[in-house]
Amino acid sequence: QPAACCGIGLHSGLIVNLELRPLPPSSGIVFQRVDLPGRPTVAAAVRNVTSTVFATTIESRGVRIGTVEHLLAAFAGLGVDNVLVQVDAAEVPIMDGSALPFLDLVRNAGIAGQEEVQPHLRILRAVEIVEGARAAGIYPADELDVTCRISFDHPLIGEQRGSYRHDEREFARGIGPARTFGLKRDVEILLEHGMARGGSPDNAVVLTEDAV
Repeated sequence: QPAACCGIGLHSGLIVNLELRPLPPSSGIVFQRVDLPGRPTVAAAVRNVTSTVFATTIESRGVRIGTVEHLLAAFAGLGVDNVLVQVDAAEVPIMDGSALPFLDLVRNAGIAGQEEVQPHLRILRAVEIVEGARAAGIYPADELDVTCRISFDHPLIGEQRGSYRHDEREFARGIGPARTFGLKRDVEILLEHGMARGGSPDNAVVLTEDAV
């Protein structure tokens, strides 16, 4: 059944209303800007990703939706393949800066099983990319198994590692509640560029040189 929530846009600072509606099999995840004439849509597809700078933005035919990453993470964690996401702004509300509010929203709406097999990609050979100190590798496997490492020159972060195997309960417990974090010096730069206008301790963890 439909489910709705309301929150602030992290970068725009605007109040955003969001509603989820069911879609039939093989529809995919579709975003709809109900604030624009004709209510245009944008499919949540890799080909439509236009920016990943401080947020993930998708765009098609001049229609843009930003900060979609937490909502899409919730869909992935719960195995939701088909859903219409209606928003009345150019950005998904940030809520508390994690996927957890969207997990609760989807669970409260209920998830219906659909019989058709969804299209999927199968990794046939290893793919590795290295850019300076950053690296990513994708390898053939029978199930999703993710291992990550971060290294920050900050006393409260340093080097951390984490692993995740796809499981709805593990996602809801260990990944869904993980909140957006950033450095205070980066926030100041964002504000100078007209971004992070809706940011606050309610939706982000901000680190100074030696404290939260």
